[in-house]
Amino acid sequence: MVKEGRSYLIRTSFFTHLHRRIRVDQIYTQRLGDMKNEDAKKEGASSLDDYIMEWEKLYGKWSSEQVIWVVEFHLDSTQ
Repeated sequence: MVKEGRSYLIRTSFFTHLHRRIRVDQIYTQRLGDMKNEDAKKEGASSLDDYIMEWEKLYGKWSSEQVIWVVEFHLDSTQ
């Protein structure tokens, strides 16, 4: 589990990493039903509808009551 305020190497696989780090800003839970377009865009989708379609491809049915972990981070510039 990652912790807020800590810096981590970016991994591309279990044994391989990039020579860059991320710093974790926030960790919190959120219901899928509380997601907004802005949240979907942070995840890389163009809209919430597109995010829901991708979610269903990966995980099956979208349940608005399902609680997920959100980890917000940025590239660490103190390297």
